[in-house]
Amino acid sequence: EADPADKAAAWKALLDAGVTHVIVHEQPWRENKGPKMSAWIRDAGGREIASSVGTETGTDRLFAIR
Repeated sequence: EADPADKAAAWKALLDAGVTHVIVHEQPWRENKGPKMSAWIRDAGGREIASSVGTETGTDRLFAIR
């Protein structure tokens, strides 16, 4: 199971805070949670608008959430 544990509450917190974009640096997460976080944002309605794949830094993704 990917973090956050309460996905609906986490998504609501982002929206309530006025967040418009989220960056996920996938590589630093343990247990392959980085890609799971990206998937959660997509599933919640986020739209991936950019990504960068580096051999040493891993994948970074930018999502618009509004």
